[in-house]
Amino acid sequence: YARNIKNLCSELNIAISGTGIQNNFADPNEARRKTDVERIKYWIKIAHEMGAPVLRIFAGPPPADIRREGWEIIARERIAPHIREVAIYAQKNYPDVRIGVQNHGDMMATGEQTVKVLKAVKHPWFGLILDTGYFHTEDPYRDMEMCLDYAINWQIKESALGRESMQPLDLKKVMKMVRK
Repeated sequence: YARNIKNLCSELNIAISGTGIQNNFADPNEARRKTDVERIKYWIKIAHEMGAPVLRIFAGPPPADIRREGWEIIARERIAPHIREVAIYAQKNYPDVRIGVQNHGDMMATGEQTVKVLKAVKHPWFGLILDTGYFHTEDPYRDMEMCLDYAINWQIKESALGRESMQPLDLKKVMKMVRK
C-alpha cells in the first residue's frame, strides 16, 4: 500500500514530505512507551517504502505524574531515550528516513522545552517538525525563531496562536526568519 501511494504521488507529480503516527513517550507506563517504540520502528519502514524522508512523532502530553516527577526528569528519562532509540534504528536500517518530533503544545509547549528535548536527544537522524500553531507562549514567533536551526520539516497553521484564534499567521514574518 505504501509503495502504491509513492507511485501515485509520482504519477501526479506530488512530493511526499513526510508521514507520521501518534505516540506518547511521556506516558508513565514503560510498557506502553516500548509498544510505541515498536510501532515507530514499523512505521519507519512504511515511511521508507512510501518515500517519505521524515517520520513525525510526538513527545506526548504532560502525564498525570508531572507534578511529582517534574518536566525535566520526564523529558530526560522517558522522552529523550526513546526518541534516540528510534533515531538510531532509522539511521542504521533506513537511512533515507529521519525522525522528526513535532512541538504540539504538549511536553514541548515552549521554545525552551523544545530545544531542551532536541539537545537531550542529540542525534544526527533526528530533528524538529516545527509547528507554527502550537507554542503556548505570549510570543510564538520568538519560540519559532529559537527552534529554527533544528527544523527538518514544518507544519504551517492558520494562526500562530492556536486553533481558537482568528488572528492569521504572519507568514511574511515566518519566511523572514527562515531566510535569515
